[in-house]
Amino acid sequence: MKHSMRLVILAPLMAICLAGCGTIQVSMSPMISNAEIGDRSIPAKVGLFMDSEFTNLHWHGFSDAELAPLDYDLGAASSDLLRDTLTRVAIGVELVDKRPPYAPNEQHELAFVVEPHFVGFAEGNSMWIRNGNFTAHIEYQVIVYDKRGNVLQDRVYKADAEQRGTMDPRQTLGSRYGAPVDLALEKIVLMIVDDLVGIKIPEL
Repeated sequence: MKHSMRLVILAPLMAICLAGCGTIQVSMSPMISNAEIGDRSIPAKVGLFMDSEFTNLHWHGFSDAELAPLDYDLGAASSDLLRDTLTRVAIGVELVDKRPPYAPNEQHELAFVVEPHFVGFAEGNSMWIRNGNFTAHIEYQVIVYDKRGNVLQDRVYKADAEQRGTMDPRQTLGSRYGAPVDLALEKIVLMIVDDLVGIKIPEL
């Protein structure tokens, strides 16, 4: 009898430990709809320079509620969203592997080049319940160059977002933590696009 009681007590403890052993891969899939883009338009081809520090960035934290590490693949989510959104707003987007200036033989027919960097990231969540509020704060620095390497714009963008988790079993742990990040990324990219739309297109 005593042995059975020990098993009953140990079982939930073991389950908690096992649940906390694996890293939670925070899934993010930010997407800006055509309705949100509206009539925003850049009547030129733009360059997008994203270094490896930006595209490969992972932010690591810890969930007290799940007793598990968190892995946010911020770089992949951000670079995909930027590329997709600019492709739909500009006449064309070229991924470039270096900052301007460009030599005449490189033949980049670009109005300007956009270079994003992460400046800050923070997240928050309920310590006890999965249907509490999940939050995210993101900061980007975006530098815009003309083809000659002159800085046309250098700004820091900040966005906050909050999303309430649900007890729906179809909502994975990763997507609970990722939902506010999606919203914050979408806000920032729309702010970036608004500023790019307002840049006077240099003569090519």
